[in-house]
Amino acid sequence: MDPAIGSTVWSISTFRDFDFKNIPPNSLVVFDIDDTLVVEDNMKVMQNANAEDRRSFLSSIRDAEGESRINFLYENITYKLTEPILHDILADLRSNHTCAALTARRTGKASISQKQTVLEVTLGTLSTLGVSFNFDRFENVDMSDLTPNAQTTINPNLRPFEVEGKVSTKDGVIFCNNIDKGIVLGALFERSGFFPNTVIYIDDSMKNILDVGCALADINRRYDKSIKYQCYRYQGVTNADNSVDPKVVEKQLEYLLADPPRVLKDIEAAEMLTEIK
Repeated sequence: MDPAIGSTVWSISTFRDFDFKNIPPNSLVVFDIDDTLVVEDNMKVMQNANAEDRRSFLSSIRDAEGESRINFLYENITYKLTEPILHDILADLRSNHTCAALTARRTGKASISQKQTVLEVTLGTLSTLGVSFNFDRFENVDMSDLTPNAQTTINPNLRPFEVEGKVSTKDGVIFCNNIDKGIVLGALFERSGFFPNTVIYIDDSMKNILDVGCALADINRRYDKSIKYQCYRYQGVTNADNSVDPKVVEKQLEYLLADPPRVLKDIEAAEMLTEIK
């Protein structure tokens, strides 16, 4: 039991570990969507639990070629956002429960050259995976006044977007726009007047789990509610082999910076290195 939120934080290594069949009635089931919720992929360049390696990789590309190659990478990478099994889990859940996604992702355009916003790209990726959510109670809630600041920002190291976005909910996906997830979810409950009996939340970040729990405790106290909180920390990627081979990264950079550029998976780069030997 975590005293800060009054709930036990359970650990799961895959969505298969969670018993979705015994969910209490009138529950809101909330999934984080992020590249750190993928365990069934061979791509580690962008889908890697080691944020420093990823940041260094992107910086190398940006320093050499600017934003154009960064855009190319994002447009051509195998970017899954979640375990493939979530498609089947949601298909079962949607018939009896309300399901939503809660992501820290921003919603604007990362550069002027991009034709779509990050919100549109994210929803397109989920659609390609066949992943859809059925929660629409927040879609018309105005959150334009909620903007990131030093106290509410999740990641202060993110570079500014060329075209800024705002906290938004679309197709059951709540985009927090780099604002504390607890602050966003709490504000949405307040402004919509929707208060579920239970919130079931799955995220790989303990901070996010605690932030949401604290927000629910605050809602319960101020509105005399009794929303129950069941939380699960996803550790599939953390427990996996997240080592990065510098030679593999070097080969991937070589092809990405070539003309024309090409995105290599880890396994492709490793095979090329084996052939050289």
